[in-house]
Amino acid sequence: MQLSMAQDKPATMAATSRAPSRVIDGKAIDQAIAYLLMFAALFVTYFAH
Repeated sequence: MQLSMAQDKPATMAATSRAPSRVIDGKAIDQAIAYLLMFAALFVTYFAH
């Protein structure tokens, strides 16, 4: 969304490309939570047997 807003103003796009901006990737967070839940399920299953 930031790129589409910056395309209208090339000067602001050049200025913002120099400054590192942190964008939170929701997909990566969801994947990390899924991996943690799978690890927890594996851990519980291992000790249940």
